[in-house]
Amino acid sequence: MNEGRKRAVWINISVVVFSLLLTTCVGSFSLMWIRYEIASVAQQTVRLEQYYQEMLRKLNYLDERLAQAHQPIALQTKVSHRLVPVDERRIVWVETKATPASGAYVDAQSGKGGYFENRF
Repeated sequence: MNEGRKRAVWINISVVVFSLLLTTCVGSFSLMWIRYEIASVAQQTVRLEQYYQEMLRKLNYLDERLAQAHQPIALQTKVSHRLVPVDERRIVWVETKATPASGAYVDAQSGKGGYFENRF
């Protein structure tokens, strides 16, 4: 019986040591994998931030160009050679094919009748 007890103790110690080694190896591998994933996500984040900054830079450049193009002086120089002064003797007749309801709008604030009256 003494020999059986020594064997059982030896098996228990072997199982505990094996479990500790297995847990240590799996834990170490898990930590390495988590570090790799964190580094991978960090690199992707850096690339996305660089792409975002590049897009912001391009959009700011386009906004600046649009703002310059819509300045009154820039618009005036674009049309200065095409516009001529209005001839006072000239009369321009414009035919309208609009129905009476085309100029109507609904006044949502008042809620009163007369929706088809042009108030301008």
